[in-house]
Amino acid sequence: MKLFKPNCVLELLATAISLLLSTSNIVAQWCEVSGANNSTFNFGINTITSDVKGNFYATGGFTNMDGYNYVAKLYGKVWGELGGKNMSTFFFKIYGITTDANANVYVAGDFKNRKGNFYVAKWDGYDWNELGGSNTSIF
Repeated sequence: MKLFKPNCVLELLATAISLLLSTSNIVAQWCEVSGANNSTFNFGINTITSDVKGNFYATGGFTNMDGYNYVAKLYGKVWGELGGKNMSTFFFKIYGITTDANANVYVAGDFKNRKGNFYVAKWDGYDWNELGGSNTSIF
């Protein structure tokens, strides 16, 4: 049983190549994720990521109303602080962010624990915690 006629395959291939060549003049445009002029970031964005559920997150030097750096999450078309308003207590920039298969969020940056050591913070869906336990980091 033949699935394709040889002439049809060649015609399909020629059409695909023609489409690729004809789209070379298309100009792509960037657009603001949350819509035009809806960003509320008061300082630069360093990194973005997404999780297994399709949520988007951003980190950087931006701060909440209490002056703490925070992880921003896109809620539909609005950026908000992960965990709720003024939930973060990061004193300095957050440079890196990643997620795992369980949608936990991990961040690293210039912030320190109570012992004065840098650490990786984990958001478990309810609260920020030092990865490995409280005050265990020696970076």
